[in-house]
Amino acid sequence: MAEIKKALADINTKLENLFSGKDFSFKLMIVDIINQTKNEFLKSVENRIEILEGKLFEKEKENEKQKEQVTLLEKPVEQNHEQAKQKAINIQEYVDYHSGQLNFSGQYSRRNNVRIFGIPFRKNQNQHTVVKL
Repeated sequence: MAEIKKALADINTKLENLFSGKDFSFKLMIVDIINQTKNEFLKSVENRIEILEGKLFEKEKENEKQKEQVTLLEKPVEQNHEQAKQKAINIQEYVDYHSGQLNFSGQYSRRNNVRIFGIPFRKNQNQHTVVKL
């Protein structure tokens, strides 16, 4: 029984030292556990950051390749656009020129026309034959 009392007294002393702040072993143990947990968490975060950085790098490379492809595709489109504009200008010039020629031809051909008034018109009669008579 004396041994039990002595053991209980030792336990009581240790608990008093623990709760009174005289014994730092418990605090050190808690700090150690927190540091280990923090280090494990930081390692997992660092690992995730490395993975995300790798994915970001791959996406940037892919983006650069696509920019190059867009640039290569834009060149023919711009060339086609310029050619289409030039063809439209050429067509407009052609239309303008031929419209002028048509107008000139119409005016020139009217110069040779003669208008005759006073000849009665009859049904089923050719006017050219009447004028020739």
